[in-house]
Parts: sequence; C-alpha cells; structure tokens
Amino acid sequence: MKLRSDGITYDELTRLMEVFSGDKDLMNWFLSLQSMKEHVRSSHLRSMADGMKTNLQRPDLVAAVESLMSPNVFQSAMKTVQSLHR
Repeated sequence: MKLRSDGITYDELTRLMEVFSGDKDLMNWFLSLQSMKEHVRSSHLRSMADGMKTNLQRPDLVAAVESLMSPNVFQSAMKTVQSLHR
C-alpha cells in the first residue's frame, strides 16, 4: 500500500486503526463507513476532515481521516481493523 508522501504513513494508519478497534463508538463509526457508496464515504470524510481543521484538531488525525478517502487506503484500514479483531 502506498500512502501520500506528505500525509499519513502506514504505521500511523495502523496505530489509528488500533485506537479505533479499542473504542467501541469509533469502531462502530468506522465500520459504518463500509456500507456507504465510495463517493458518499469520500464526501463524508472530507466534511469531517474540514470540520476537524476548523476546530484545530491534531494535524495527524486530520491526515488520517483524509487518507481514508482513498479507496485503497480505506480497504487496507478495514483489513487492518479486521485482523486486530481475530
């Protein structure tokens, strides 16, 4: 998997997925994304990232949310979360 060179790294994404898997509400939110059509999910994540920027959230978390807009990154993240639950 190749992530944006100026964005989140694979290790950072893995750590984020570990956080998601350790928080029931975040996990449920993340898992709900997989039922969305790709363009709806991307729009939802863009809106979320924009709101996070407005609220001056941590840049690494914003980058993680933005990286999930990529279908390949999202699928890799989903596989990571699923493997953490085995």
